[in-house]
Amino acid sequence: MPTLAEQLKDEGLSAALSGQEAWAARVKAYVYTHLRGREVTGEEIRLSASYECGHPRHSNAWGAITNALYREGWLEDTGHMRRPVSPRSHARRIKVWRVLQSPAHSGDNK
Repeated sequence: MPTLAEQLKDEGLSAALSGQEAWAARVKAYVYTHLRGREVTGEEIRLSASYECGHPRHSNAWGAITNALYREGWLEDTGHMRRPVSPRSHARRIKVWRVLQSPAHSGDNK
């Protein structure tokens, strides 16, 4: 059974993507097509995909789409961290993901 914190996280992720299903599908297709086999950060997904897929209505959708890709088995946590490029990130450390060739599982990553 998920904790209250996990439930609230799931609700927030769903809200960030609500009504943006077409945009999310374009971003996922972009990642599958252009980033497979690479190690990337969520920021790198945002920077590269936004040119082809456009921007979501809310900036939290980028984190939500990265989380969705992870839960669907397309991203694997490398255990590494990187500093982001964006000054707005205040040089915090962010996860490095490996984009897999095919999904490793189906929905069991939470």
